[in-house]
Amino acid sequence: MDKRRLIAIFTTASLPWMTGTAVHIPILFYPGKFSLDKRSILAVGDISQVIPDEKADIAILEEPEHLTWYHHGKRWKIKFAAGYRNCPHTNYLAYVRREKNGRMQAYLLKYLIIGCWYILSQGKQIICCHPGAFSKGAYYIGKMVWSKGYKELLNLLRDHQKELAGLESPSWRDHANFEFHDYKVFLNPSTTDVVCTTTAEALAMGKIVVCANHPSNEFFKQFPNCRTYENSDGFVKVTQQALAEQPAQLTDAQRHELSWEAATERFLRAAELEQS
Repeated sequence: MDKRRLIAIFTTASLPWMTGTAVHIPILFYPGKFSLDKRSILAVGDISQVIPDEKADIAILEEPEHLTWYHHGKRWKIKFAAGYRNCPHTNYLAYVRREKNGRMQAYLLKYLIIGCWYILSQGKQIICCHPGAFSKGAYYIGKMVWSKGYKELLNLLRDHQKELAGLESPSWRDHANFEFHDYKVFLNPSTTDVVCTTTAEALAMGKIVVCANHPSNEFFKQFPNCRTYENSDGFVKVTQQALAEQPAQLTDAQRHELSWEAATERFLRAAELEQS
């Protein structure tokens, strides 16, 4: 970009939340509260006031559905001279359909979120080379909250116990833990998380990833170690193949695509900040 821009990223998902969106280090804080009926942390009042008017250039609303329920202040596009961008991360329609009266709720929710700008800015870089050193089979990482894919995995394992016998279920850890470094195959059946950090991490670590053939995984299909499936029989087939094969070595270009630098470049292109 030809000129320096001031970008303010607003989010409710910061540490100590152990989620993919918690990677942003909080610099400024705004008032918020936990909503029992919405089961989420929500911002309270005009949170745009934490940014002085003279520094209000561009705003990124990360997961805007969490940030705008109680926003009664200056409109975002007026406050931020160069505009703002919405960056939803989650397929909430898929969440809602699984609840009581889910179809009706999803129908109403669809018209609440129409117009949101879905930006796929993937990638979290972990440099961890283990050529030929994978001594264990398959594993899964996912929080047991809402619908992070663990129910789908349990159903698949229940229906195919004989074909998939011997798969292990490690205790709570994340990819930074050495316990996962020897595993070769990462299973991720989730279809609700648009930006799936764990999938990007596993690919960056040189592992094979088994995931659903779904729009949320479109970015990952470019990598030879990403194996997708259409149904439960396909899941069994690609999982067995992955367990029997060795991962392909990542090229320098593929490693770059899984880096923060490449993710930032994709984000700027998708948000069209160069045109602001």
